Amino acid sequence: MNFLITNMGRCGTAIVLPYRGEFGFICMEHAPQVNAVEGRKIVCLEAGNEALYPGAAVYHHVARRPDGQRRARNESQYMDEIKAEVSSAMPECSKSGVEWIVHDGSAPRKYFIPRPHTPVDVGQVDVVICPRRRTYGSDKNWPYWQELNDKLRGDGLKVYAAGAPDSSFDVRTNAGRSWDHGRFLDATIAAMHAAELVIATDAGLAHLAVMCGKPLVMITHGEGLVAPGQDDVGNDYWPVHMDRYERENHCGSDIELVHHAFADWRGVADRAIRSFCPRPAGAAPAAMTAAPAAMTAVPAGMTAVPAAMTAVPAAMTEAV
Repeated sequence: MNFLITNMGRCGTAIVLPYRGEFGFICMEHAPQVNAVEGRKIVCLEAGNEALYPGAAVYHHVARRPDGQRRARNESQYMDEIKAEVSSAMPECSKSGVEWIVHDGSAPRKYFIPRPHTPVDVGQVDVVICPRRRTYGSDKNWPYWQELNDKLRGDGLKVYAAGAPDSSFDVRTNAGRSWDHGRFLDATIAAMHAAELVIATDAGLAHLAVMCGKPLVMITHGEGLVAPGQDDVGNDYWPVHMDRYERENHCGSDIELVHHAFADWRGVADRAIRSFCPRPAGAAPAAMTAAPAAMTAVPAGMTAVPAAMTAVPAAMTEAV
C-alpha cells in the first residue's frame, strides 16, 4: 500500500509510511494529502525528500532504492518492515495502541509551494530542463536534451539540469545540475524558483514545476501524446492527462504542450527562446501570457489548461 498511514492512538501523532510509487504521484497526490493532515506528523521517507513534507515534526529516513528497483519489490512486505522499524524506533507510540489507517486517492489535499529543506545556492538560472532517463517507461526518454541545451546556451540563456543522478541524462549545462549537489531535490526546487521557465516531458518533475508555480513547457509526441511507443505492459501511450495538471495548478501557472517534439526538438527550443524575447518594460514574460493557438491545441477529449486559474489563499499555498 502506498498511501497515508495515521496513528490515532493516545500519542496523538500521525505516522506516514513512505510512498513507493512514481515521483509524479508524490507531487500531485501523496504530499498534498499529507499536508492536509493536521496535528503532529512523523513522516517516513527517503533522505532528501523532506521538502515535499514541510509540516512534519519528525522525519524517519528509509533506504533509497535505485531507480531500476523501485517497482521490483513486494510492497506489502516492505510496509510491514517499515511498520516494525518505526515501532522499534518510537516505542512510546507503540505503547499507545497504534491504529494504521490507509487513505485512498480521494483523501483531502492541501496544495503548497515546496521550498528547499536545506538552502542551496544555484546562482543565475533562466531555464530548467528535466532530462529524464529511466529504464522504466524508456520510450518516454526524450533523446534531444543535449541539443536543446546547446541551442539555449547559444542564445545566451543560463540552463540548469534537474533530476536525480540515477534517472537523468548526463547533460552538460552552463548553470549547473541538481545531481552535482548532495541534496538533488532541494537543488532542483531552488533552480525552479530561480528560473523563468521549466521544460519537461510528462513526468514527475513536470508536476513538481507546477507545484512550484513555474511556467511549464511540456514535450509531447504527435498531437499531445505522452510519448511514442508503448509503456512497460504493452499499452500505446495516451494523451497527457491535463486534468491532473489542472487540478494541482494551485498557482495558475501557464502550461503549454509542444506537439511533435519527439520528431523535431527545434520546436521546443523555439518555444523556450520566445519566452526571453525583448519585451516592453513592465510586460509579463512570454511564458506567462496566452500561447499561440497552434501550440496550445490539444486532441479531442483532452482538457486544456484555462488561461487563468484562481490562486488559492496564501494559507493554503505556504506550509506553516
